[in-house]
Amino acid sequence: MRIGPPLIRRCSACQGFFEETNIQSTNTFGACLWTDGRLMASMCPVGDWLVKCPHCEAFLWIDEQEYLGEFPDDFYPDDIDPDDIENGNFILDPDDFDPELKNAEHYETPSTDEIFSVLEKGELPENKERHLRVRVWWSENNERRYMFADGFDDHEIPLSDRESGNIKRLFGLLDHSGEEDRIMMAEIKRELGEFEAAKELLEGPFPRRLTFAVSTIKDLIDKQDPFVAPIIVPPGAEREWNDEDEDVEVIYDVFVGDED
Repeated sequence: MRIGPPLIRRCSACQGFFEETNIQSTNTFGACLWTDGRLMASMCPVGDWLVKCPHCEAFLWIDEQEYLGEFPDDFYPDDIDPDDIENGNFILDPDDFDPELKNAEHYETPSTDEIFSVLEKGELPENKERHLRVRVWWSENNERRYMFADGFDDHEIPLSDRESGNIKRLFGLLDHSGEEDRIMMAEIKRELGEFEAAKELLEGPFPRRLTFAVSTIKDLIDKQDPFVAPIIVPPGAEREWNDEDEDVEVIYDVFVGDED
């Protein structure tokens, strides 16, 4: 993973400046994909779409905040190359440089409770609601995930009413005609304990890149197991897909969906 100079944005609520991490490259070495679609990879962090301003604590969709440029920690106005300004790499002219940019803090990541508070207000476009409901699904599964990884039997924690309500609502936002969405729908039904409904959703052919997700979930259905679990991809599988010109990367994006 390579991280570049921080990106600076302006909060639309208070006009304060904040930083966004500039991830320039990632890799999935040692990664683990889980049945709820969460990819646990130290070198491939999941970015935040909804963030919290470190100044006024307003909730913000980060791509809707004014982008000012990349500013290294040792940046000063006279460091800017005029060609960079002309090419759009830096939006601010040195003459207009605000010294407060030097004091920009990194945005905060909303807690699960805070994301639920945003969801409860309603009036979100479907793509944003879907994104937030996936994120809280992942977050609330993390305790089970970590306990499973540590070998504890008590990772089998029943869904809370809040969790059940969230994934039921997420189910209604998904598209049955999409293969990735259908896998997600099956996983939701499995975690709700509706095993026959989950099994029906996995009937029919799937692309080879999705077979390990499908077979893992089917195996858990047969065991009447409703808890999140890792998807095991045998060594060499990615090479086989690559040799067949399949899109290997998609296995890591099974349930995430697009932000826009």
